[in-house]
Amino acid sequence: MKPPVHVIPTFLDPRDALTSEEEEALHTIMLRLGEVVKKHRILLKPHFQDKDKTKSGKITFTRFRSIMDFHKLPLTDDQFRVICKRFAYQGIEFNYVEFDEILKKYENFYQ
Repeated sequence: MKPPVHVIPTFLDPRDALTSEEEEALHTIMLRLGEVVKKHRILLKPHFQDKDKTKSGKITFTRFRSIMDFHKLPLTDDQFRVICKRFAYQGIEFNYVEFDEILKKYENFYQ
């Protein structure tokens, strides 16, 4: 008996945490963020790491939003909710390492 074939999930939502409408919204948000970050050569990860005192790869949701606002990357409440839902770690922290990895894929759309 063969084991079932493993289906590789999409890199955008591997845990199926989002509905299809939320996935589409997240895709649009990430395209915009990727374009702006690439165009202005913004490095977000060092700012996330600076606020991550435990070096766990996670920060609070409010800290994430303040960093985005600082870099002139404002998010609407709905955009913020979708991003936080996707990159939440145990529902209490924002996984910036995973966010940064996926954002880099979106930056590469604009070469």
